[in-house]
Amino acid sequence: MLEYELKKLNLSEKREQQLKLPYIAKDVETIRIMTEIYCHAHHNTKEGLCPECEEFYLYSVKRLACCPFGEKKPVCAKCNPSTPIFLRLR
Repeated sequence: MLEYELKKLNLSEKREQQLKLPYIAKDVETIRIMTEIYCHAHHNTKEGLCPECEEFYLYSVKRLACCPFGEKKPVCAKCNPSTPIFLRLR
């Protein structure tokens, strides 16, 4: 993740460190690549992301940074946010 992207997210140091965990960093890179592929195909960008796709990408990264599970995070589709966190960690 690029430094200027971190500044746009305005995260605490704890959240920034979470993004550097290997598992989370891999997810961030995967999201970046998939967003770039989509943006190039649908918005005809040559490099980088259009404003709409960049907003989506930063939103996704912020969600990962704020995930309470950190390195033990399950696949998001399997996470039920209405279940108390102490039960989801089992």
